[in-house]
Amino acid sequence: MNNQNESGRSMMEMLGVLGVMGIIMYAAVSGISFGIEMYRINATFTEIENLSKNMISVGSFLGNYANVVNVDLCGEDYFPCRKDGAGNFIMENQWNGSVTVECRDVDCHSFKITYADV
Repeated sequence: MNNQNESGRSMMEMLGVLGVMGIIMYAAVSGISFGIEMYRINATFTEIENLSKNMISVGSFLGNYANVVNVDLCGEDYFPCRKDGAGNFIMENQWNGSVTVECRDVDCHSFKITYADV
């Protein structure tokens, strides 16, 4: 009979490795979540800038902002929109909240953009 000396990892060593791996995974998930949130914020600033430019463009063509509707602002190059069940264009922000554009004065020579649920 041969007696062989077998060596391996103890339970405490394995628990230590699992603990370190857990900390690394937690840090990775936190970093990814932060990156996604920063992407949403940057995309929102870009959307507001593009929406403002499009409002100014369409409004200057029409003379004021009174008759500008969502269909004028939606499109691949303008603002991302979706259609509801009735076929109306709905503008949504990165957090699935509504985006509204409305006149600020009686003559509709200025406008206000409102983002909900941000």
